Amino acid sequence: MDIDSEATHARGLVLFPPRSSWIAFIVPALMLLGLLIGCSGSLSAPGYISGTVSVPGSQTGTIYVLAIPEANKAKLRVVETEARPTQSAWVAASVRLSEPGNYTLALAPGSYAVWAWVDVNGDGGVNHADYAEPTGWHQTAANLHLPPVTVAEGKTTSGIDLTLTSPTPYPTADRTVANGTGGGKLTTIRGQKVLQLWGTPAERAYCHGYLVGPQIVDFINYVDLAYFAQSVSRYEEVLQYLQTHAAGNAPYAGEADAMLQGMQDGGANITVAALGRPLTRDDLILHNNIAILRFWVLHGSPFWPLAAAPSRTKSRFLLASLSPEKGKGLNYRTCTSAVFWGDWTQNSELNGALIHGKNNDGENDLHKMTVNSALIIATTPPAASGKKKTVGIDWPGYYGTYHGMNEDGLVIQAQSSLSISNWDAANILDYSLYYREALQAASTVAGAVALWGALPATRAVGFNTPVSTPYLAGQPSAPSSTYEADSYGWALRAPVDFAPGDAYSILTTNNYYKYQGTPPNERAVGNVHGYHATVEPADYRFRDMLNLVAQYRDQGRTVGTPEVIELLRAASTSKEYSGTTEFSLLWYPNSREFALAKEDLVQKVLDAPFTTYRRFTFAEVFP
Repeated sequence: MDIDSEATHARGLVLFPPRSSWIAFIVPALMLLGLLIGCSGSLSAPGYISGTVSVPGSQTGTIYVLAIPEANKAKLRVVETEARPTQSAWVAASVRLSEPGNYTLALAPGSYAVWAWVDVNGDGGVNHADYAEPTGWHQTAANLHLPPVTVAEGKTTSGIDLTLTSPTPYPTADRTVANGTGGGKLTTIRGQKVLQLWGTPAERAYCHGYLVGPQIVDFINYVDLAYFAQSVSRYEEVLQYLQTHAAGNAPYAGEADAMLQGMQDGGANITVAALGRPLTRDDLILHNNIAILRFWVLHGSPFWPLAAAPSRTKSRFLLASLSPEKGKGLNYRTCTSAVFWGDWTQNSELNGALIHGKNNDGENDLHKMTVNSALIIATTPPAASGKKKTVGIDWPGYYGTYHGMNEDGLVIQAQSSLSISNWDAANILDYSLYYREALQAASTVAGAVALWGALPATRAVGFNTPVSTPYLAGQPSAPSSTYEADSYGWALRAPVDFAPGDAYSILTTNNYYKYQGTPPNERAVGNVHGYHATVEPADYRFRDMLNLVAQYRDQGRTVGTPEVIELLRAASTSKEYSGTTEFSLLWYPNSREFALAKEDLVQKVLDAPFTTYRRFTFAEVFP
């Protein structure tokens, strides 16, 4: 192993001019002076980070190790899109290795995240498509997600080791399996992986585990654990909580068992290295109750128990930590929906039919699993069951669903909203299973709401749920409303209840605009300011969409696919968030069609609404 000093790039310390012009050398040198000269005007000595890089797989290539200042950590997603990440303005220093081994980075004193990749194709950039290039970062037991590494003047921080890995891509060829009277097929339709499942719930779960077992293991490892929980201790703590508080999951526990068995029979290695143990049925139950894990930071916070009002200082600190841009605390789902029908969609494309657009924001794990592993899951229950066929846009291992449509055109979407869970409830159930139940049984907004009220379980955390159906001219009820709910109660926000305030559109982000909490537990919403009586100045995504709707109205413009995409683009690049939309959906309930756009890992476009939407019919994704 050797270190190519000529390729070493260091904004904290320039070790040697790169092969480019002297101008390219002078700029970082001047930056070095600005970083290292203290208030006294004297030049400080650098510090060092050292460690070992290992690459357990068979992929080889030049290895680049980058140090990113803690303040710039959220910019790693931008760094990865650049043609030469080592030269990024957000990177303090980098070093190039010809093979796995030891590395050293020289840096100005400060705090840094250390991240690396293997440049398999030799183009100097990062290739995340289908996990083509191994990546990794320094982790600690207490922090699996880019923990800060402190560099002190004149000292070496050693032991900053990195393991570079690639999750398992879906197989190229189709796979099929049978189980009892059911079966499954993993196939590809227009470049998108589709998982087709049929049979009883247990039969479908077995086939699901058999066909995509390695992807389930990787998702739990790299997303649930490393990205959402961010520590083994937090993950295990939530797992223990669910074992005593999730009785609402009892009807589905057999599916978790069947899925685990299918994974083992399919040859998946079910051991998760960070956990130091094989997966169990409880891990799969937690996987299907992921909202609890993501909101766990609110348990034991200044907001809980509800009787205790948090101080303004503590409230402000914790609410700030909810943003993924802060790189700490809760990975808060920041989704957006925009729905139009009737008068708005009277054009040659839609002829008054309903269109439902949805951005899925914030699930931005470092291995791009939420992009590469996104699945269309087409489910066919037994004919005698009375259940409906459903399509879900989800991730491997979900026997519930977060985004789906049924054969009648009922559409249900997940969007979280801030409220404190009823952590004392013994029968917690996540929305993914609430949604599945409604999609399999209901055809109308009212039918879905009635079914949710009848389930013998307590809703997990706070969620806004846009629910849409096909629109027929003259129908008496609105074809789309937002179910604003938490563990204690709910309100159904109709189109006329809030801005834009007309009878043919409804917008949804992550604030309650009707539900204020349910007595005597109003603090669940009030303590975290989940309810907004108006569109507040910081409600950027909602406000940006509202402004566009006003423009459409002023211009006499109707709404079709281009206009909804324009709205989703505005929401994904608002002042509030940018570069976090991993996938985006368009639903056409009247024609039973849908379209999916994902972050483009080849062209390196971060926000999905700016990429290509692939359109599918409901029928074509079934066997």
